[in-house]
Amino acid sequence: MLERGKYRLTARAGHAEIGRTFSVQPGSSLLYDMVFDAGRLQLSAVGIAGEQVRDDVLWTIYRKDKDTTELQEVASTREAQPNLTLAKGHYVVQLERRGKTVRRDSRVRAGELLVDLVSLAGATASEPAEAQFSKTPTQAPEIADRS
Repeated sequence: MLERGKYRLTARAGHAEIGRTFSVQPGSSLLYDMVFDAGRLQLSAVGIAGEQVRDDVLWTIYRKDKDTTELQEVASTREAQPNLTLAKGHYVVQLERRGKTVRRDSRVRAGELLVDLVSLAGATASEPAEAQFSKTPTQAPEIADRS
């Protein structure tokens, strides 16, 4: 039981977050539905010869603000095939492997799974190269509230 006052509830699923402020009055009960505007991004890398890359990778995901050129890092992993839950929006996906870097823009849509197959062909050590991608949006399973 909460005392009378204002509270902020924040829920997280993966790298997606939602918050709501609410007031509690004596003797009242509250029921809130909180819906995540989130989707999933599944990443895989292939080498220059087309082989699946399973080691020595660093994925960094940056949120891209549509009004500025600023990037905000939201996730970083060394998993070979990460499956990330992200708030809907525009992102820059960066893959680094053995001194080579590939970067690209990506868009996560609410309720969808975006599968990106990233090719290291054309990546250089001196500057990021645009990757060759196979993008397949599919309907993702509903993201359930786990509270």
